[in-house]
Amino acid sequence: MPPSGWTAQRAIARCDVQALKQAAWRGHRRRYAALDHGGSVLLSGRFHQAIDAFPANACWPVLYLALDLGVEGMLVPSATGLGDNLIVFSDLIRPGSVLVEVRSIDPNLIKAPKP
Repeated sequence: MPPSGWTAQRAIARCDVQALKQAAWRGHRRRYAALDHGGSVLLSGRFHQAIDAFPANACWPVLYLALDLGVEGMLVPSATGLGDNLIVFSDLIRPGSVLVEVRSIDPNLIKAPKP
């Protein structure tokens, strides 16, 4: 629950505005093009509201992008809420860091028929 009197509009108004020119990437399914915010207007996310839980006049579209900030990886919550995702930028792994394969699973995924 946000603090009493807090609104997104007031919080944003206090932020500095700076031009951004750098590479960004997006991990997403191919249902939407990389720059298409279509899915965000249907389902609410951590930083936006959508029509699944709010009236249309209180919603806004977003693109969730990651910036290349020179880090080895990021641990982010899964959009499904079923755990976390570790995103490793393999070309930025530092000499002292090691990735080890402990086990590998080759799942046989079957799409369940609609009831």
